[in-house]
Amino acid sequence: MEPNDRHTVVMVPDPTAPGGERPVFKGYMITVVEYLAQGLNFS
Repeated sequence: MEPNDRHTVVMVPDPTAPGGERPVFKGYMITVVEYLAQGLNFS
């Protein structure tokens, strides 16, 4: 996913991930996609 004004990428510490960090996406479009994923039963 490319960065734009609708969402951002935040790296959070995760000892199980390669490099010790994993990306977490934040923003309102991420919330919309998660809502649709739940409603359509996909991950």
